[in-house]
Amino acid sequence: MSLSGKVALVTGAAGELGRACCQLLRAAGATVAGVDERPIDQELTLGVTADVSQVDDVRRAVDTVVAELGGVDILVNNAGRWKHTPVDTTREQALTDFHELLDVTTRGAFLMQRAVVESMIGRGGGDIVNVSTTNILPPRRAGRTDRNSPNTDLYAASKWALTGFTQAWALALNRHGIRVNTLAIDATETPMPHAQVLLELLSEGPEGRTGETVGSWVSGPSALPPRRQRGENIT
Repeated sequence: MSLSGKVALVTGAAGELGRACCQLLRAAGATVAGVDERPIDQELTLGVTADVSQVDDVRRAVDTVVAELGGVDILVNNAGRWKHTPVDTTREQALTDFHELLDVTTRGAFLMQRAVVESMIGRGGGDIVNVSTTNILPPRRAGRTDRNSPNTDLYAASKWALTGFTQAWALALNRHGIRVNTLAIDATETPMPHAQVLLELLSEGPEGRTGETVGSWVSGPSALPPRRQRGENIT
């Protein structure tokens, strides 16, 4: 599994999952740039301190990566936040929570995609992977119908939105050779297996799946499901 010659940009690179993604991408031969509002304490080709919810920060970060590394082939939209958000909280607190969660996860993914797509088109294609949660997928345990805690409405909404982005972007960018998928991961303290699924997804290459949501659970095998026919992926 080689990503030699590819430039990968990972947001939320200072977190545990972001760190794991960067490490495995680098081990696979990619040139890796990390973006986070916190200090990135790992060896990367390039690390940029930026807030992905801010337009100017995103432009500066992507312009820096393009100028120093030549462009972007892979974007991993991993930046996100989680917190309990009871629906009976005060209006003021609800608005604060709304911006805290959706500005980073949803707005951040949107801004990053818009910022890198020109570079990807110029380089003949690429991959965008939006990192979501298995809470958006049907429960795996028999008899369960719930997917999200009643106290995580904003977190759930921020992640559900990524599915809409994935499907629309996959349709729009397919003609440019850009694949767009969602990696929905389970909560875990050992993120490396989830990052391995990311590598498997990227290794499919230009003819691989697009417009799909791939689940990766703690309790199950960390591997890609069988591929569907190309025409089925984005319809």
